[in-house]
Amino acid sequence: MTDLVQAGLRRATPADAPALADLNDHVQLLHAGARPDQFSTVDHAAAQEFFTSILADAETLAWLADHDGRPVGYLYAVEVHRAANPFTTELHTLYVHHLAVAPTARRLGVGSALLRAAEEHAQGAGLSGLRLDSWSFNSEAHAFFRLLGFEPFQTRFARDL
Repeated sequence: MTDLVQAGLRRATPADAPALADLNDHVQLLHAGARPDQFSTVDHAAAQEFFTSILADAETLAWLADHDGRPVGYLYAVEVHRAANPFTTELHTLYVHHLAVAPTARRLGVGSALLRAAEEHAQGAGLSGLRLDSWSFNSEAHAFFRLLGFEPFQTRFARDL
């Protein structure tokens, strides 16, 4: 399926907001189920409005993968440019905010194709790398990211009061 997805991989537009909202539903359910203190339940209308808004912004980078005319995955990212300061070096990376693949299309190359598109953009823009994060409960995503060469580089801690 990878070749088919590559052929069906394109930049998303505001008209794709309903498809991204649909594809995000299972991701939102996973997050809300694991951390209801942090994540809202699925609100399809609000998600669609969010995607319409961000896709209208020229700074937003989003790709949509389809197979047989059906959306099967998307990736949403932004370029991050941070100036050097007394504590950190200059940074120019692509930050992946969302990566969602329909459950029926998992392990078929969709996520890999989407991340490859993001990496190609980052290389073409002269960025130094890709960054993303994942909640500690999402071990399936962690395994996938490691398979593609991503390595953990920061740990965040929390203590609820």
